[in-house]
Amino acid sequence: MKLREILDPALEPILLKQTFISGGRVLIRLGDSDIDYDKNFRFYMTTKLPNPHYLPEVRAASLRGF
Repeated sequence: MKLREILDPALEPILLKQTFISGGRVLIRLGDSDIDYDKNFRFYMTTKLPNPHYLPEVRAASLRGF
């Protein structure tokens, strides 16, 4: 997924790993759906922006520079 400086709010549960347990299953809510969450799940995003300026909430979600 390619990044812009403003991210879709629908990504927030993924970026913040907002999981919960229901019926012994670990789930994450995406929109109106509860999806099984795998502890090994990784979500990578890239950007071609040379010097992106993200909001602090986004940077706090393990932003890495290469």
